Amino acid sequence: MGLGDVKLLAMIAAFLGFSGSLLALFAGVMAACGYALVLLATRRATAQSKLPFGSFLCAGGLFAALFGTRLVGWYLGMWR
Repeated sequence: MGLGDVKLLAMIAAFLGFSGSLLALFAGVMAACGYALVLLATRRATAQSKLPFGSFLCAGGLFAALFGTRLVGWYLGMWR
């Protein structure tokens, strides 16, 4: 994660808040992991290949913006 990714996550946090940015980060990491596993399984990449993380953060931010409040509310409701 480079400094550009940190700035992007800060901008996501400015729009979505702290819980939304955590959800965006989690969704971005899960999407990047899934994509990396598909690339490794199909042998299109090696363990030393680099992926741009910003695009996955953007996708995670969009996911958090669209479904974040309902998802966080559902998750916190499980603990009551």
